[in-house]
Amino acid sequence: ENVNGTSYFYPTYVYPGEELTFYVLYKGLTNSTDVRVEAVLPGYEYNLIEDVSDNFEIVNGTYKYVQGTLRIPEDIEAGKVYPLKIEFLSDTNVDYIEIPLDIEKPPKYILDVDTQVLPKLLKYSFKCPSCAENKINVMVRLENRGKKTLKHVNVVAYLKEYPEVTKTVVYLYQNRDDQFNGQLGPGEVATLKGTIDLNSVPFSIPSGTYHVVVEVRYDYNHKAIKKEQTVEIVNIDELQKQKEENKTEVKKPQKVVATSSSIEVSVNPAEPITLTKEGESKIITLLIKNNENARIDLKVKVESVPQVVTEVNPPKVSIEPLGTATVRIKVSANEEGVYPLTIKLLNDNDEVIKVIRGQVEAKYNNYSQAVLLTIIIVLIVLIVAVIIALILKKNSDKVEREKIIIEKEKGPNIKVEEDELY
Repeated sequence: ENVNGTSYFYPTYVYPGEELTFYVLYKGLTNSTDVRVEAVLPGYEYNLIEDVSDNFEIVNGTYKYVQGTLRIPEDIEAGKVYPLKIEFLSDTNVDYIEIPLDIEKPPKYILDVDTQVLPKLLKYSFKCPSCAENKINVMVRLENRGKKTLKHVNVVAYLKEYPEVTKTVVYLYQNRDDQFNGQLGPGEVATLKGTIDLNSVPFSIPSGTYHVVVEVRYDYNHKAIKKEQTVEIVNIDELQKQKEENKTEVKKPQKVVATSSSIEVSVNPAEPITLTKEGESKIITLLIKNNENARIDLKVKVESVPQVVTEVNPPKVSIEPLGTATVRIKVSANEEGVYPLTIKLLNDNDEVIKVIRGQVEAKYNNYSQAVLLTIIIVLIVLIVAVIIALILKKNSDKVEREKIIIEKEKGPNIKVEEDELY
């Protein structure tokens, strides 16, 4: 035959509703491909109980373990022996073995497990293991209440949060000098002890609540029972670090949400803002006092009409306990008139806690413009007067010239009345 299947099959009994795990060791006598194992449990009236492995190759002279699992139905008839057939199939050969499987009626108890973990509060140090405990003591009491001897009983304990680096085997008798041999007969009790050594963890374990898991396996790891207890670990390295930080840390004052009673506000100037020149701006100064023994944050908003232009500096302030802050508001107007001005102070929740109402009066002084206009009018009058004087003078000169001409034409005996010339 191409494949020699030597079967290591355990256990030979199982209870309804459990999973049956078995292992088969193959030795290849020649090179073979498409090898697989099939396990079939006949006798269940509703369907076939079977498991088929994946195909694999085996080389001449080598060994291969194959694991299989059968789920036993809960409603299978117990108290009977069933023939379990394991078949070995390859591309050139088919072989099988048959093993009697005892499906027992489940007893009320099989194995009782009680655990105790000490201490419940553990002082731990990664930097100085000798300064702390760093070890968790685990006690486990096992009692076999079944009818059969339990074999290959294995007990381990570990921290659920760090299983790989804390797992330890619990194998010593608590009150005896010898080791537990892993076998427990019907009615027998074994009390074991072990230690989870936290020094084996390659990093610092933070303070907190952790879970110690005690895991009991038996019958070649076929069955397992887990028990869990909590332990409080206090990392004294963290406590020391916190203590050092507290010495140097400057604590920031606590912050609260401001209310109307949290602040007092003084306004300068207190009277309405008056603007007398176009393009002129004035400053309103707010002095805000914090009445709280905690820090507060405020926002400052200004509301008015479009003709009024404002600029708040700064728009947000953070005031220390019992401290003060100054806010300046620049105000100007682009048209003459009397306008309302409202200043609002808001807290972190955008709630208005203080309202200051005022007004802006923009009434520009036109004296300089009137003076300029008067000067212009005077200049125009003077210019007109000069022009009229020049015209009159020109006309006067013309009359004189004409008079002289007439006198010359008429001669000396002719008398000309001056009025006749006009």
